[in-house]
Amino acid sequence: MPSQNITLLNFKGGWNANEPTTIADNQLSTAQNVFYNDNNLLRSRYGYVNFGEAIPDDAIVVHNMDTFGGNGTWAGTEDAVTVATDTTNHVRGAGAVSFNITVATDPANSAIITNSTFTAVDLSSAADKGTIRVHVRFPAAVTNLTGFRLRWGSDSTNYYEKTVTTRIDGTAFVNGANFLSFDWATATTTGAPVDTAIDYLQLQVQYAAAQANVTGVSVDHIAWYSNTVTKAVLGIKYYKESGGTRRLVAHCGDSLFMYQDTYAKWDHLIAGLATTRGSWAVYKNIVYYVNGTDYVSFDGKNAAENAGAPRLKVMLVKNDVGYGILDDSTIRYTTGNPANMNPGTFTNTDQVEENNGQKNMGLGNIGNTIYVFKERSTYKYDTTPSYVEIDHSIGTQGFRSIVNVENNLLFQGQDGDIYNAFILENSTSRTKAKALSGDLRPYTKTLDTPTVTAAIEWKKFNQVYFAVDEDDTGVPTAIIVLNTKLSSLENNVGVFTKYIGINANEFTVFEDTDSAEHLLVANAFGGQVLDMENGLADNSSQISLDVRSKQYEFGDPTVSKFIENIDCIFHGTEGGTFKWETVGDDENATLTTETITIDADTSQQSSISVNPLGTFTLTGPADDFLRRFKQRMPIYQQTNRIQIKLNTLLTSHSVVLEKVVFYAKQLAKEFFPTANIS
Repeated sequence: MPSQNITLLNFKGGWNANEPTTIADNQLSTAQNVFYNDNNLLRSRYGYVNFGEAIPDDAIVVHNMDTFGGNGTWAGTEDAVTVATDTTNHVRGAGAVSFNITVATDPANSAIITNSTFTAVDLSSAADKGTIRVHVRFPAAVTNLTGFRLRWGSDSTNYYEKTVTTRIDGTAFVNGANFLSFDWATATTTGAPVDTAIDYLQLQVQYAAAQANVTGVSVDHIAWYSNTVTKAVLGIKYYKESGGTRRLVAHCGDSLFMYQDTYAKWDHLIAGLATTRGSWAVYKNIVYYVNGTDYVSFDGKNAAENAGAPRLKVMLVKNDVGYGILDDSTIRYTTGNPANMNPGTFTNTDQVEENNGQKNMGLGNIGNTIYVFKERSTYKYDTTPSYVEIDHSIGTQGFRSIVNVENNLLFQGQDGDIYNAFILENSTSRTKAKALSGDLRPYTKTLDTPTVTAAIEWKKFNQVYFAVDEDDTGVPTAIIVLNTKLSSLENNVGVFTKYIGINANEFTVFEDTDSAEHLLVANAFGGQVLDMENGLADNSSQISLDVRSKQYEFGDPTVSKFIENIDCIFHGTEGGTFKWETVGDDENATLTTETITIDADTSQQSSISVNPLGTFTLTGPADDFLRRFKQRMPIYQQTNRIQIKLNTLLTSHSVVLEKVVFYAKQLAKEFFPTANIS
């Protein structure tokens, strides 16, 4: 028979984990570290870079500086006068300690505030020494400002001392806010300070003789920070206040931290939290963080643990009403438009199918409609009170897996599948959860600890990310990626790929000072927050690409085919090297291999050299200028089936698969009517 050309465009069907001979022609049996770009072409994923400094493992507040006399008494000496409490210019808590500088008071060209009577703090566990950080507001020209000296210890004869001449990031002091860091390891020691009982602090402001008087210097939140950064980032949340102020907060170790844009550093807020994953909610410019034990609120300055019941496990705020669940079948909710979402406002109590023996696990909403997810069932809820069962067999164990995608509510079910919660049945008005990831069921049914799954939609990339645990480690070790452009959520069709090498406890979309979006990852293996989909390497490390097509049998698995050639049309960055393989009946036996290196000028280097078809700029970041090539892979071998593979390590390079064309000839069938021929 004549050669048979089979053209496959874009592989738009996504990843299918079923038997490779049975999947659709445009699907992939493996789709590791690839995604569909804005042109709907399959592309190697972007990398990640570190976002700011890593979050310290631990932090201890030495003095909160809320008042000048509330914990010991701060006194001024040399040029420091009029020590007071400042409730206007404070950075953390309820206030700061302020003082004025009157340069005629003392000839020493410095101003000092000291507190030797505050409650002792134990810093003996600070084996790595770390740093002491403090916020100082200097509301005047800094022309003559030369440095700050901090002493901490047991008394005026037993202390550590360190002087800094720049802000924490190495930049010069400014008129206004200055975040300072004093390195303990390089501090000088006087006497024998007792680390188990640090109860002496002194801050000296140093300046030249020409310094003028200054009114309203304020000092706030003196805290010790660890130098180790090994603890997981358990949660991360970005939000914008109604006035436009941007906030990024994270849970690491037993503390909450806030990101300081100016310095690319994390600022300690509160310690003593349980080391479990929590739920965020924002209401009236206050962010709340609950986990069944802790109930923290943060208003931009003051982070506080809210006492009292109920100790919500998950919170959701919609239309000025707060909803919360406990570790049972109870749901709590507020009346409309309360002053805050503290525990005492959740005065209304209801039960959602309390007799089915299942705990409430998560909350979600579509528009104004609230949904309650139990361990193995899902309910529509309102506060009349009433509830309607949506699905009696599918629920979730991971409250962070619930994510709004336009008019859909997606989540990971207790069986591992990715579901769309509410697809209308054809014949009734009843809704029911439908699995989007049916093609992945051989994979999803093996997923462990679904309680750790986290999800987010990022419209910039038209993707929904589900971080899952595929290695039974108790932390997310892979990301299932759903493309929303190619998927048809209404028709229950999901198009997926998979990322590895990124371990996400939680995601958030962060907006920087230039209004550019970043997909940030709460790293499950250490305190370094990651900026995902950024660059072409994982912090300069290689990205492991593994793409495998269907095992093509061309309609008849019993007939041998003679494969002449395979043409691959792709895009690649200059200097990149990509390895293509074809395998036959034995998936471990390679028929042919082509290694393609894209020359920086006009040609690629391989066994059969083909000049580029031209250049083509794909939609995306500025580094997406890729050369477009056609690569012919000569096969000339006989096989019943054939599969192509793209399995390579990428460092600072990218590849996009556009089209594959097979040139195959079907051979005559061998037919033996009987095994006994005499």
